[in-house]
Amino acid sequence: MNNIPHILIIDDEEGNLDVLKAFLSDFHVDTATSGMEGIEKFSSFKPDIILLDVMMPDMNGYMTCRKLREMEGSGNLKIIMVSAAAHINIRMMGYEAGADDYIVKPFDPDELKAKINVFTRMKSLEDRLLETNGELERMVKIRTEQLVESERLALIGRSTAGIVHNLNNPLSGILGYAEMILNEHSSEAKPKRLVELCHHMRDILRQIMLNSRKSEETETHCDIDITPILKQQISILRVGQVFNRKVNVKTDFGSTQTICGIGHHFAQAFGNIIRNAIEAMHESAVRELGIRTWDDGDYVTVEISDTGSGIKEQQLESIFDPFYTTKPASSNDGTPTGTGLGLASTKEIIESYGGTIRVKSTCGKGTHFTVRVPSKCRKPAAMV
Repeated sequence: MNNIPHILIIDDEEGNLDVLKAFLSDFHVDTATSGMEGIEKFSSFKPDIILLDVMMPDMNGYMTCRKLREMEGSGNLKIIMVSAAAHINIRMMGYEAGADDYIVKPFDPDELKAKINVFTRMKSLEDRLLETNGELERMVKIRTEQLVESERLALIGRSTAGIVHNLNNPLSGILGYAEMILNEHSSEAKPKRLVELCHHMRDILRQIMLNSRKSEETETHCDIDITPILKQQISILRVGQVFNRKVNVKTDFGSTQTICGIGHHFAQAFGNIIRNAIEAMHESAVRELGIRTWDDGDYVTVEISDTGSGIKEQQLESIFDPFYTTKPASSNDGTPTGTGLGLASTKEIIESYGGTIRVKSTCGKGTHFTVRVPSKCRKPAAMV
């Protein structure tokens, strides 16, 4: 990096310019013969210091100094006025116009260089301070956004708790009727599957309530095999309309490690991703759902892919935001609908276990979700 100061000399006398250039041969120097030319060169040359003659025709040094101070990027610019007049009132006019210092002709070259070195160090420190302040402001902005988002998620959690409470009563009634049907038709698969779905929904609602109350410590953690959970989610989704689009499922379950956690956490997380993958293929000519698992050191990795419509690049950063969705809220023609909460809750669950979730997508070709979760026993962080 080149740290040699840039010095712009503004003087209408060619002789003075030549003398100053000779004095300052160790610096990067440019010159201007008028105030207007100096102002024009300021933006392109980007000087650290300007040596500005006071007595110039058309636009004197005071006017030039004021105009320079009004320009963007001149905050830390150092301006040294040069004049044969040594009267205190003349100097004060220079300071009032925005000059940082004043040197009287004829001047000593060593004194001029000493002043330039002092102001160079001063400008360098001020530039670093400005950069540091900018970084601090950026960090404060990020932290403020994080706090606002945290409060927004907390509000969502409180609102969700009320919704879940209202859903529990009708779900209990549905479960009761489903169990009655199962008792009367115990040999049939559909009533049994209906009861399983009701229990699964009840577990999800119960978990939402627990999360909103911050009572994760009451849950029982155990060793979990990811494969049965993924198979269960595929089985559950087969009974719904999402599989009526003739989705071809290809699986490659290669993982052997277990995860210490709560089963329905991962059932909810992977169920959301699988459902999204199936619904993304709503209008695809080829509908292929791929699910692959493997061990990666101390991690279990799950990849879920589809041949759906894909996600636009500008949307990828937002898909995990609460309430962000590209799906309609309701539909009369079978088009998948969404609330924008599925992937948001999935990301929260996975990250609470110290895991990561990544997504790659190509419009018109499909999407790949890759989830990595530590295999070592770890209690999840509290979730909103």
